[in-house]
Amino acid sequence: LCVVLGVALVLGWILMLPRWRAWISNRTQADQWPALNQEQIQALSPSEFEAYVAYRLFRRQGYTVKNTPDVKDGGVDILIADPIGRQSVVQCKRYNSTVGSAVVRELYGTMIHAGAVRSYLVTSGKISKDAREWAEDKPMTLIDGERLVELSKAEPMLAVMSPPANTHSYSAKGNEERDNENWVERTVLDRNGEDESA
Repeated sequence: LCVVLGVALVLGWILMLPRWRAWISNRTQADQWPALNQEQIQALSPSEFEAYVAYRLFRRQGYTVKNTPDVKDGGVDILIADPIGRQSVVQCKRYNSTVGSAVVRELYGTMIHAGAVRSYLVTSGKISKDAREWAEDKPMTLIDGERLVELSKAEPMLAVMSPPANTHSYSAKGNEERDNENWVERTVLDRNGEDESA
């Protein structure tokens, strides 16, 4: 019995070691990017903006992050996976102006083509009312510059690793319950209780 328990313990450590190393690496890289204000974000180059979003917004929250090449990225700037392994796509727009519905529709098509479960549009600018309305009932989260600054300052959520048994999240339209599948995105990006498409 002691041998079996010893073997189980060693195997458990071996299986968990890569996850712990990845978590420590993610935290270290994310901490290299301090929370920036709106002016500082606008001063970043497009590549720096993508890195900032990848590390400060997603990696800090426990997502696995892969920055895609700047050229021929197919509309996907960042590929992310939640701790359960579900993949999402992120498109970053470092704009001074407003992102319209055409960009959101294109991102939705990119999400479908990539086989992702969710997409995120993160911009340093604003997002038009039409774009928000179009994305309202889709698995898309739209984050404008103001919300990006808020989320960048928020503390990481350590409970993101596994959803509780009876977790409910709500759509941008109101109180329509969804299943646990969207729990990670909801708790990470909507921890302040604001509309998830905001």
